[in-house]
Amino acid sequence: MGLYTQATQVLEQTLGRIIVAGRNADGNATLWAFTNNGQADVTFNSNETPGMYSTGLAHIIFAVVADQYDRLIYGLLGDGVVNITRLTSSGQVDTTFGFEGTISGVIANPESATQIRLALDTDYNIIVAANTTDGIVVVGYDQNSQIVRTSFTIDGLQYPVLTGMIATSEDKIL
Repeated sequence: MGLYTQATQVLEQTLGRIIVAGRNADGNATLWAFTNNGQADVTFNSNETPGMYSTGLAHIIFAVVADQYDRLIYGLLGDGVVNITRLTSSGQVDTTFGFEGTISGVIANPESATQIRLALDTDYNIIVAANTTDGIVVVGYDQNSQIVRTSFTIDGLQYPVLTGMIATSEDKIL
């Protein structure tokens, strides 16, 4: 499975699989999968590289969430915009989402990959936030790739840092 150079986030799918997001030794944005006893989960992305999913892009994944079907949604900086991609619960690109698994250009002009955050609201809509050159921008998409929360910008902040984001049971974004 190779060494990873940086791990940024860990989550557990309801099926018990542990997902680690980050960047692999080749410098590519990667998700690794482990069983609940710490072994590589070779059922994850078993058709490609068992136990891991690499984007093949020289970036890093700082934001990943699992929906109610254990599908993984991750945010990635690419070509000056934030893109979100959805994988099936088994680690394959979910081609029913966006265009061939990705919604491109979700947020423009992000400051850096470290300033991208994802959350799911109570309806499992995907909430995306990023610190941009204009302020912190937030937008929401449903599971069919349609915008459900119009983009809005929180501006006027001096030196904003987006360290985390959650969606509450009252559908508030914090």
